[in-house]
Amino acid sequence: MHLPRSAFSDRQVDVFLWMLKVNGIDNVPSVRGMKTLNSTMQHLCGIDSIKYTGALGHKYYVNNLAQLISQQEMANPRVQPWLHFFPEDSGQHLSEARQGPGT
Repeated sequence: MHLPRSAFSDRQVDVFLWMLKVNGIDNVPSVRGMKTLNSTMQHLCGIDSIKYTGALGHKYYVNNLAQLISQQEMANPRVQPWLHFFPEDSGQHLSEARQGPGT
């Protein structure tokens, strides 16, 4: 249950873990164990959020694009074949931006 921005309280997680135990699931972690696992997973696999301040003073966050591509998209065998990093010459027929002239 790795949910980095989970809206569940500790009590709600505790109830969920209790339900797992009641239903015969073995090796159910504690709430503290879940928090430790979540922290470890976020450190190893998480994407950093970058904080910005808008022109009118509002705060907003964006995900680090480089980390997103390198850690998640390149590692995904269903997405990686569709990523193209070099332009191609397709003659007169252009159907994608990467096929455009390099000038």
